[in-house]
Amino acid sequence: MARADLHTHTRRSPDGSTSPVAFVQRCLARGLTHVAVTDHNTIAGAQEIAAQAAGRITVIIGEEVSTAAGELIGLFLDQRVPPGLSLFETVERIHVQGGLVMAPHPFDPLRPGIRRAGLRTIGNVVDIVEGYNGRALLGRFDRAARRWAEEHNRPVGLGSDAHLEAELGRSMMDLPDFDGPDELLGALREARYSLAPPAFWLLPLSGVALARHWSGRVTRSAFPRTEAKP
Repeated sequence: MARADLHTHTRRSPDGSTSPVAFVQRCLARGLTHVAVTDHNTIAGAQEIAAQAAGRITVIIGEEVSTAAGELIGLFLDQRVPPGLSLFETVERIHVQGGLVMAPHPFDPLRPGIRRAGLRTIGNVVDIVEGYNGRALLGRFDRAARRWAEEHNRPVGLGSDAHLEAELGRSMMDLPDFDGPDELLGALREARYSLAPPAFWLLPLSGVALARHWSGRVTRSAFPRTEAKP
C-alpha cells in the first residue's frame, strides 16, 4: 500500500516556506510514501525534493500552473510548463510529456481554480479532479468537485495543498502501490481519503511567507549581487 499526497509546495512557491530537508523529514515522520511536489509555475522545488529524498520517498515531479483561466496541476513532468497559456495549451504541454492533468480546488471561490466553466471546456481531457483539498475552508466546495468527478467518471485525488511544514501529512490518502501515471489512475479508484479539518490558523502564516518572499526580492534588487574580482 501507498500513502500519498498529490498537492504540496516548498519554499520555491512565493507563499511557501519549507526547505528540502524539512520537507522530507516531515513526510517521513508522517508516513508518506508518495508525494507530488507542485510549486507554483516551477518544477525546481520538486527536483530539489527528489534529490533530497534519495529514494526514501517516491517524489512525483509536478507543477501548479497558472493558466489564463485558473490553475491546473501537471503530474509526472520532465519540463516546466510556462504560466499564462490557455487551458488547452497547458493540457497539451502536460500530456505531451506523458504527464497527468489534475484540476485543483476547481470550485473553491477563494482560490483561482478553473471553476465549472473551465471544466466544461476541458473536462474531457482532465485526468484527475482534486476532490479533497487540505486548505478548503468550506467542505461544500470539495463535495461539488467530487460530484463532478463522479458524474464524469474521473478519479478523485487528494492534496494537502501544504505550503508550510506543519501542513505536510495532515491530509493523506491510502491506495494501492503505484508506479507511474497509468498505475496512479487505477490506484485512485481504490483510494481511502483522510482529510484534516480546516486549520484557519495556517493561512496567515502563508501570508507571512509571501511577505518574506517579496521582501527578499526587494532586498536583492536594491543590493544586486556582484561578481568577485579574480
